[in-house]
Order: sequence, then structure tokens, then C-alpha cells
Amino acid sequence: MWIISHPKIVDLFLEMSNINKVNELRKLIRENIDDEEIKNRIINSLPRKSLVGNNMSYPAIKTRLQAGVDNVKLDSETSNDIVKWLLNKNLFRQGKTVRCNTCYTTNWVSINKFDSTIICSGCANSIKIPFGIDKIDWEYQINTLISAGIDQGLLIHLLTGFQIIDGADSPYRKRNLYGLYYGLNFISGKNGKNKEIDIAFFIDGQLVIGECKVSGKDFSDQVIQDEVDFARKVKSSKIILSCFEDVEELENTIKNINLEGIEITILGKNDLLCQFPGQSLEKQINEEEKTLPINKAKHYKQNLEFLKDNHMDGFG
Repeated sequence: MWIISHPKIVDLFLEMSNINKVNELRKLIRENIDDEEIKNRIINSLPRKSLVGNNMSYPAIKTRLQAGVDNVKLDSETSNDIVKWLLNKNLFRQGKTVRCNTCYTTNWVSINKFDSTIICSGCANSIKIPFGIDKIDWEYQINTLISAGIDQGLLIHLLTGFQIIDGADSPYRKRNLYGLYYGLNFISGKNGKNKEIDIAFFIDGQLVIGECKVSGKDFSDQVIQDEVDFARKVKSSKIILSCFEDVEELENTIKNINLEGIEITILGKNDLLCQFPGQSLEKQINEEEKTLPINKAKHYKQNLEFLKDNHMDGFG
């Protein structure tokens, strides 16, 4: 997560998954449609455009990584190391786009499927000598699973977890933290209703729950009130709310909620991204085997039992 949370790499992920375009469309819908029900129906029915992907050439990737944005840029050597790391971890795919001379369909061909003849995915025509005879200008695309996860907002969940565990200014960093659970589903034993929690963990024996969204505008009064009410039901006094955009909107919404007995921590984009953007990533890449201090598997069952015994009265 150290490497992935670097602002330049997050920017690259968003660009290559085309999620920036989808988010811009969602933003226009939120700002120009007043009816909440219609607005939500439109946003929820948007196709997962990120699955289309955005192929980028090697020079284009290096240019984006080395571009100085918000006083953050990477040198050439570090940029090379990052691309190699992304390929080794199967987060990126290397290949080439080949255009059919018959139907003009563009075909993405992964490097492990190179051959002297390629069959067009459109007209099934045989494309001979598809990669030229001089050199190949490599292209890269993001792994479709990563792209889909970004589209569904899961990147926010992962970055929230990283900030909680090892963020430079995390209030939990040097405390007794156990477990980190994503997508916990609580089912009421009384009425069968369920409540999904985006992220949960224990700090000094205290259950902390969290909700993660792309935009602070997605945290309506009702969403936050439901989170607060649920926290009280499971005997949790701490809530984390994280978002990538419109933190001010979230801060304003919270002012309308009765938070008696509940402590809320807000994490915005500046909190979720790597707290040391000027630090070279070379050392982080070389020492990636030194994993973050997440609790070992043997504690997982113990923590769930503790959760059930102390915080799930009436829930399963």
C-alpha cells in the first residue's frame, strides 16, 4: 500500500481506468439534478466505463509520473522502477494495439499472446506480421480487475485502511490495533435486516467502524445518521468517514447530526494519499516484503469472536 498510495500512482490508476471521466459525469449529474431519487437512479445505472480502459505508451506514462503536480514529481529512474513493479505485480499489462486492415477494429494483444499472425476479434481476419519489422512501441493497460475495483470505489477503502494502520498522522498508528475488516455484513437477529460496514477494526479493545465514499456529497444526513445509530447499537463510539472529493460538504453535513457520545474522524484526499510524496519510492519498492503490521491470521477468529461477544447484541 505504501507504493500504491503515492499520489502520482493513484493519479495514473485513475487516468488509465478512465474513472476520471466517469467521475466528471457523476459530478455533473449531482450538481444539475435536484430530485434525489432520479439522481441516484441515473448514477447507479451508469455503465462501468473504467472497464474500457485507457492504453498508454511508455513515454506517456513516464511523462505523467514525472510531471510536477502539487509539488510532487518523480525522476526518470524511479519512474522506470515503478513501471517494472506494476508489471511484476500484474497491476499493469504490457502489449500492443493492432488495427485490422479489413474491418479496422483495434485489437489489444498481450505480450504473452504475440505471434506472427493475429486473428482479428472483429471480422476474424488473419493479420500477418502485426507488429512491424523494426521495433515495437509498447503500450500498457491497467488490469481489468483493478480497474473495476477503482470504478466501484474500492480504492478509497484500501487507502483508508492504509492510513489507519500506517499513516504518518494516523491517531491509531502507535496504539494497540487489531484486525482490519472490509465489507462486514451485520444481520439483525430480531428483524433480519442487514447493515454493511465498509471497514472496521479494533483499537485498544474498542470497535471502530467506517464508511468510505468517493465524494463527500454522497454522505447525506440520512447516511451519517444511520451510521451513528448503528454505532450506538454495536457499542462503538468511534466512526471514520473517508472520501476523495468534497470534504467540505461532508464537514457541513455532520454539523446537522446529533453526535452525543460519538467521535467522528474525517479522512480526505490529502489524508489518504502517501504522507511522504517527496520521498523516493526506490527503497519502498526494494523493501516491499516488509509488510505492514496487520494482525496475523491466527488473531482473525479471536477478533471476530470478541466482536460478536461485545458489539453484536442482536446481530449475527
